Amino acid sequence: MVNPDGVIVGNYRNNLQGKDMNRHFFPDKLDDPDALQHGRCHEVELLRSYLKENSDGLLTMFLDIHAHSIEHSIFTYSPLPDGVKDVNTTRQFAMILNDLSPYFSLKSCRDNNEYTKRNCARLGIFRDWSLVNSYTIESSCFGYQSKDEGSFEPDII
Repeated sequence: MVNPDGVIVGNYRNNLQGKDMNRHFFPDKLDDPDALQHGRCHEVELLRSYLKENSDGLLTMFLDIHAHSIEHSIFTYSPLPDGVKDVNTTRQFAMILNDLSPYFSLKSCRDNNEYTKRNCARLGIFRDWSLVNSYTIESSCFGYQSKDEGSFEPDII
């Protein structure tokens, strides 16, 4: 968990600096106007430093796990690479999860590089480490639509 200090006081997105950590995963160079304006998060700095010092080609997948406040079920966000081979690679992970879980929703998955999300963790890792297998896994705060039953399950599984 990268945000224990925020979670302990009831924040699920912001740390104690009041920053949304998933919007502060900036590139190494602070040439992004938003990075200069809003500053960087200490926790993100530590994570990025750890990855730089310890990955050495060993980083094969990045998973950023979140709770989603609106959508139902479990789904992924992934980067949208340029090459067809890489796009197929990113989609394979979602298809595997879809096969494994009756609560995973393949139709809710999204592959994109939205400008407004450019500083989120999955896109930061994709961009700065050239890692195609970089995902955000979202799990609903409100319930799951089971593929097997076709019914809405409002309680925790």
